[in-house]
This record gives sequence, C-alpha cells and structure tokens, in this order.
Amino acid sequence: MNDNEYTITRSVFAKSIGKTIGSVKQAMRRGNYKDQYVVRNGQYFFRPGEGLRENHGSNLVTPVTTKRKINRGNHEKAHYPNEAFRAHNELKKLISLQKKVSPEVAEEYVSKFDQWKQQ
Repeated sequence: MNDNEYTITRSVFAKSIGKTIGSVKQAMRRGNYKDQYVVRNGQYFFRPGEGLRENHGSNLVTPVTTKRKINRGNHEKAHYPNEAFRAHNELKKLISLQKKVSPEVAEEYVSKFDQWKQQ
C-alpha cells in the first residue's frame, strides 16, 4: 500500500462520486470505502478515479404508489368472518335509523311497504 496514491480529500471524493460529505461519512461509519482511504494527521485521503456511483442521474424511475381503496358502506354484501359481526353491524344501523326517523313515520313506512309487497 502506497500512501502517495491517496491524494484527494473527503469533500473532493464525495463530489466525484455524486454524494454529499455527510453521506460519505455515514457510509464510512457503516464500513464502506474501507480500502479506499487512509488517515493522515487526522484527515482522510482517498484514491482518485472512482467515478460516479451506480443509479445516479436523471434516468432513475421513481416508483408509483397507488392509493389504497377503502371499502366504505358495503354492509349488505360484506364478507363477515362470523354471524356476530353481521348482527352487531345491523344493530348499529337500526339504532342509527331510529335516531333519524320517528317511530310514527317508521310504522307508516312499514305498513305501506307491506301493502306494496302484497300487490
């Protein structure tokens, strides 16, 4: 190993591979670039001629994330895991309807529906 091969500083090395100084420091902490630098007088020196890193540039394809479709209001054709869930949901719908419709109007609606059904 010849120390004269290591001539560029960490900032110049970072620019040459298209990264920031901070990302090069992090990569060094993780163990990357082990055999590409030496420490002299508390400074890091790298070998020149590494070139650009892979997948760096404008030809990158960004992944397209699709929004998750949320199933709302499918109470009649829902796939309940058991009958208790279905009964609980129907009870909640009944309570909701009772708050919105008075008992007189509900009774009138049911009687008219029964008449229509008989016809």
